[in-house]
Amino acid sequence: MALASKDSGQCVPENNRTIPGVLYKPALTAFLPSGEVLFADNSTLSGIDTVVLATGYSFLIPLLTEGNHLDVVRTFPSPSPDHALATNGRGLRPVWQHLLSLDAAYPLGALWFVGLPVPIANGISAAAEALFIGHALTDPELLPSRATLLAEVSEREEHLSREGLDPAVVGHHLVPIRANEDDPGVQYQEGLIRRLRSAGHWPAGANITEGWRQLGRGNAYALKDAWKRIEKE
Repeated sequence: MALASKDSGQCVPENNRTIPGVLYKPALTAFLPSGEVLFADNSTLSGIDTVVLATGYSFLIPLLTEGNHLDVVRTFPSPSPDHALATNGRGLRPVWQHLLSLDAAYPLGALWFVGLPVPIANGISAAAEALFIGHALTDPELLPSRATLLAEVSEREEHLSREGLDPAVVGHHLVPIRANEDDPGVQYQEGLIRRLRSAGHWPAGANITEGWRQLGRGNAYALKDAWKRIEKE
């Protein structure tokens, strides 16, 4: 597990809590031509099958751009056979469910992202994303083919276009896909959980988004107004 650290030579998890069997490393800085990954303390590791980048809301990722793994473009080119990963500063493409790179330069499931969607309650969202990634790593059958996932990405972009929105501008901004849809952030999180449930990896009838959180997200402006009134009193 590579974590950013002020001290490039060491990386200690928050509250010094460690997980048995996990090797903690400082920030990941480069992918080397040899196939190894380079860390901030100049140490390397080989045999890396999967990389999960908890990028937060950043769509310009030096680690990838400097290594020629992410093209920086003004406009997204027409889909190419290799579906090279690119960013226009508003989002990454092609990325399925704001989560999985579909670049054909590496095996499906090799590069994941956590924290791209906005606006959203990032804590619970990241938990849902991490759960999905963890199950996908242990159960490769959870992911359909790259072609199927690309079709899902195209379907979302086509829907946005029909609604008069430019997918390249929307990026990873969550917007309702269907009329009268509940909070898109909640729908995104629960959508990942529904996929886990359908594969037998999540209990039937159980949601990851608590009822109070759904209520708060759906009535945010009313709650904000009510709180202002309380403050005045």
